[in-house]
Amino acid sequence: MALIARDLMVGNPKLAEMGLGEQALGHNAIASGFQGQRQWTDHFPNGDFLEAILNPSFDWNGKRAPYIVATENDALNAAGMLFGWLLTNSAQIFADLRTYWSCDAIKEASGKTLNHPLGEEHRHLAILGEGNTSAKLDKATFLVKASGSSLGSLGADDLVECRFEPLLEMLDRDDLTDQQIEDSLFACRVNPEAKKPSVEALFHAYLLSLPGVGFVGHTHSVAVNSILCSPRAREFADNRLFPDEVVCCGGSSVFVPYTDPGLRLSQIIREGCTDFMGKHGLPPKVILLENQGLITLGATTAAVKAAMFMADKSARTFAAAAVLGGPQFMNAEQVVRISNRIDEHYRQRALNI
Repeated sequence: MALIARDLMVGNPKLAEMGLGEQALGHNAIASGFQGQRQWTDHFPNGDFLEAILNPSFDWNGKRAPYIVATENDALNAAGMLFGWLLTNSAQIFADLRTYWSCDAIKEASGKTLNHPLGEEHRHLAILGEGNTSAKLDKATFLVKASGSSLGSLGADDLVECRFEPLLEMLDRDDLTDQQIEDSLFACRVNPEAKKPSVEALFHAYLLSLPGVGFVGHTHSVAVNSILCSPRAREFADNRLFPDEVVCCGGSSVFVPYTDPGLRLSQIIREGCTDFMGKHGLPPKVILLENQGLITLGATTAAVKAAMFMADKSARTFAAAAVLGGPQFMNAEQVVRISNRIDEHYRQRALNI
């Protein structure tokens, strides 16, 4: 099997002697793969030996350049191995990434949905225990991420059911110590055995109490934070760059100057949202926290994700345009026009945002 794979890649002059001139040339391949399971190689090492003997920089003939052969014919892994070889000039360990399952594919196959694509590493929105999400259950309770849990691997026991009332009452207090806030967070749990809710459960409770809001997401997007940690943060919050940003993120965002996380930050968020709603008549879709991150909120999870991903895209666009002397913002009339277009409202309904 190893000889056949090698000959297919680079050819074999002995095949020409047998009258197989075309086959003797091989495919001039820079990478290859072999798919054995489940048809050929289950419980047998034949395919693994093929890869193990071809990927090193030596064989029965001595030293040679390594062949790139991916397990289970995995093109993604073959590309990674090829780059590794070209960049390091060293043989690559063979391994396979198997099939990439998207969230939609998993839901279709299993009926289950992966928790929080906001935590997927390739999106660069949150790492380690950063960020949190919440969902309104009813008028009395909501779910929020437990403190220290990772958005990327969030499980059922990493969600804490909390009562609205005690948290909303805390927002009217200015005399609470850190320990009292800590005790109150534990006390608001419906299940006393559950994990501690995030300290940011305070602003989640407030935002979920706003009309039409059923879900909230909070991340520390690298792209957005690059702007929020710069002198141009408020400029980014107050303006819009392109129509889809208006559709997904609204005509403007609430901007919150840096505030100590916890109770005080939640109070300032409430003040900012109250001013926004007084001016626009509805809750914001995006809240930008200077030197911290962003919050998106909406009636559906799709709305929260759309605003989050679009805000991240907008930040990247802003930064790129700044290098070229921009950005060139949409004017107020253009923003209002997009906000009120019938076709954009139809698209929002189609996207469930």
